[in-house]
Amino acid sequence: MCSVKRNHVSDRGIAYLDVGSGHAVLLIHAFGFDATMWEPQIEFLTARGYRVLAHDHRGFGDSPSPAPDHTFQHSIADALSVLDHAGVASAVAAGVSMGSATSVGLAIGHPERMRGLVLADNSRPDGPERGAAAAKRIHALGLAGLADVYEPILFSDRFRRSNPDFISAWRGRLTALDPEDLATIVEPYHGRPDPGPALESIRVPTAIVYGSDDAAIAEHRRADYTAIHSATLFVIDGAGHMSSLENPTRFNEILLHLVEHAYPNGSV
Repeated sequence: MCSVKRNHVSDRGIAYLDVGSGHAVLLIHAFGFDATMWEPQIEFLTARGYRVLAHDHRGFGDSPSPAPDHTFQHSIADALSVLDHAGVASAVAAGVSMGSATSVGLAIGHPERMRGLVLADNSRPDGPERGAAAAKRIHALGLAGLADVYEPILFSDRFRRSNPDFISAWRGRLTALDPEDLATIVEPYHGRPDPGPALESIRVPTAIVYGSDDAAIAEHRRADYTAIHSATLFVIDGAGHMSSLENPTRFNEILLHLVEHAYPNGSV
């Protein structure tokens, strides 16, 4: 999680990495992370002739803080601004957790900009009450307390035992953030409108991915996005909520298969 360097800033002030050439893949990170979480996927895709864009959500990495009136639509507009600034007409979008929800918003609101979707470790929202409760929890726990709560939710026990240095680095990054930024981001994320019937309007190749040991998404919620036309569901054995990090080999296989389906004429 160290070598990803953002080399561009969109017109909305969003810091992003743009590396490689060929057809574009937009990688959108999870809450509590930044673009560096995609290092295994960036190396994998660029080595196979694809162009990768990966940005930092507001309040994370090198992007600015969210405004007090931040909404989830602002997160979608920020992602769109990265495509615009990079001169990319359409891309495959791949996201984990909050990044997955952002990808769904892009596909519904801007279908002409999407070539395919990888939606990992996310479910449809539970309503504004959940968002308000999530924001209050951040203020009540503080960042160290939040890290204590999130760690066993985000990562499987096996991964935590096997990767203590990674977990320590993640905790350091999380506890260095501004709690007000996190509360401002998390409330509209969890409280965003349910995409509901609009999911049926999505007509691009879609892979839905979950870790079998995902403690954040109940098993019965893992079909929440299967209303998307021709969506295929994948479960990564032994992975937790951060499936792209816990089993990058399997995640990358699924990602590449989807990207190749979205771009049937190859990477260039």
